[in-house]
Amino acid sequence: MPTLGTLLSRIVNRPVIDQTGLAGLFDLELEAVEIKPIGPLGPSLRPSDTTQSVFEALPEQLGLKLQATQGTGDILVIESAERPIPG
Repeated sequence: MPTLGTLLSRIVNRPVIDQTGLAGLFDLELEAVEIKPIGPLGPSLRPSDTTQSVFEALPEQLGLKLQATQGTGDILVIESAERPIPG
């Protein structure tokens, strides 16, 4: 499930954190309107007639849901940067 969370993060452009508690490997197929994330991984190029978004398809097809919440996270702040001195 953590891998699914990572893939969904790319699709919805937000962090997706697995809170299912499910472990192990799963063979999943989800048919939804394709959203092309940046990068080599993403939805298949298989044609689909569905009009469902990923938010509608997850609960109906897999029994999962994406729920927006607020939480804390680590943020890295860079206050200054300098070129290294060759030496």
